[in-house]
Parts: sequence; C-alpha cells; structure tokens
Amino acid sequence: MEVSESDQSLTIEDIQWDMISLLWVAGLFSLLLLLRLLINQPNQAMLIIILLLISGLLLYIANQVSVKSRWQFDFDKQELLWSQQGLLGRRRGGVIPFSSIERPFLQADSGIAPDSRRYRLALIHSDGALPFYPLLSPR
Repeated sequence: MEVSESDQSLTIEDIQWDMISLLWVAGLFSLLLLLRLLINQPNQAMLIIILLLISGLLLYIANQVSVKSRWQFDFDKQELLWSQQGLLGRRRGGVIPFSSIERPFLQADSGIAPDSRRYRLALIHSDGALPFYPLLSPR
C-alpha cells in the first residue's frame, strides 16, 4: 500500500501482489502442464480437459482479483475520487461527496481455517458500502 498526502489531499493506492502472484503462477503452471501433456501424451483426453478447466479457472480468478485500487480524498473539493482498474482493462470508479460518507468500517470474516480472520476497510455512504479492496486480506 502506498500513501501520499499534501495539504489538499490524501491518496491511497494498493495492489495485493501476494494473492495475485499465487493465482497467476498456479494458472500458468497448470497451463504449462497441459501443454506438456498434449505434446507427450495426447491420448489422455480426460486429464487434458481437467487441466484445461483448472488453468482456465485459475487464470480467470487471477484476472478478477488483479485490481489496483486508488482512493483520493480531495479536501478542497470535499470529495472522494476512487478507481479500481483490472489487469485486462476492467475499470470502475466514481466520486463520493464527503457529505454522503457516513463512516468507515472494518469488514471481517473467518477464513478457511477456523482460527484465521480476514479483513478489509470499507466506507458506508448514502448509496451503500464501498470496500477499499475486493478481497479480504489476512493483513
């Protein structure tokens, strides 16, 4: 996470490389296994189909979570400018006036393990909740 501030604004930019890297490596590794299998044992149709589905799913998930988030609190204009950009061009963003922001809050849930917790920062505003990052993180 990178934070920069001035008298006029506070900017937060974040990308969660740990999750993204793991998914991309797993997806590409399974794709390489698939290619090797196609070259060496082309008659293993069921295994080829399974590896193709696994690599496709992992690469799809990696693309969905590959998001760079940017939050700029502009104190002069009294608004929050936010954007989230995906790896393959998927982009969303907007402007929220400070008067519409009710409160920040920390979302939490239990992870896969019973003793783990995952968190993310979000804002409650007049149109609903807006998380700072799409995934919950153990940080």
